[in-house]
Amino acid sequence: MSTSMAATPDALGHDLDWLTLQIGSLYEHNDDGRIVRFNDPSAEDDGAPFLFFGKTRLGNLWRLRAGLDEDLTRDLARLAGAERAVPDLEAVPERLHAMRVRIEERHPVTHAFSGLAYRFDDVGGRAGSQARPLTPAEVSEAALAFPHLAGSLALRGPVFGILENGAPVSLAFCATTPGRGCEVGVETLAAYRGRGFAADAVDAWAAAMTRHGVVPLYSARLDNGASRAVARALELTPFASDWHFR
Repeated sequence: MSTSMAATPDALGHDLDWLTLQIGSLYEHNDDGRIVRFNDPSAEDDGAPFLFFGKTRLGNLWRLRAGLDEDLTRDLARLAGAERAVPDLEAVPERLHAMRVRIEERHPVTHAFSGLAYRFDDVGGRAGSQARPLTPAEVSEAALAFPHLAGSLALRGPVFGILENGAPVSLAFCATTPGRGCEVGVETLAAYRGRGFAADAVDAWAAAMTRHGVVPLYSARLDNGASRAVARALELTPFASDWHFR
C-alpha cells in the first residue's frame, strides 16, 4: 500500500478519498496498484510517471510505475513513506529531490509536474455564461483553432465552449476517460483570455458531468497563474497537491 497518515482516518478520510479518486482518474493501474499508463481518451500515452506523489493536509498517497526494478521500487517507497504530512499544500515534499535523484540514477527524467488538485463544491451557477455543448461540426472547427487537440478533441466529449462570431474561442473537455471521476481540460485562444470564458466553459462542463454521475476534477500547475485564477473564479476547493516525474 502507498499511504502515509498523520491523524485518525475519520479526521482525514475525506481529502484522501478525493486524492484516491484523482489518482484513479489520471492513471490506469495493474493488479499490484502500479501505474501502467495515463488514462487518456485518445489512447495517446506520454508515458507512465516513474513516481506520482500526492499529499493532502493530513496524509499522503503515492504510486509507482509498473516494471521498475525492485531496488528502485523499494527505495522510492521508503522515501515516500518517510515523508511527513504537513498542512501547507504548496510546500515541496522534503524528500522529493532525493526521490528524483534516485530515479535519475536509473532513468532519464524528461518531464516534471507540480500542481494543485481541486474539487467542485457547486456547479452550473455562472450568471450570464454563454458556454454550451458544441455540436460535432463545432468540435471539428475547434480542433482547427486548437491544433494540438486536432487528433483527439472529438474523443474528449462532452466538449463545452464559448463562441465569438460563430467560432469556438474557449473550450472545456475531458482530459481523462470518464469513470467515477474525470479531469477537465481547458483551452482559450490567447486573444480571448482574461474575460472569464475559461471559467464559464469549465463550469458548464462540470455541471454536465455531474448530471451524468461523473465527479468533475480540476488541476492547475503551481506555476500556472491563469489556471489557478480559473479555480479562484469558480471558488474551487483545493484538496491535494501532487508531483510526478516521467
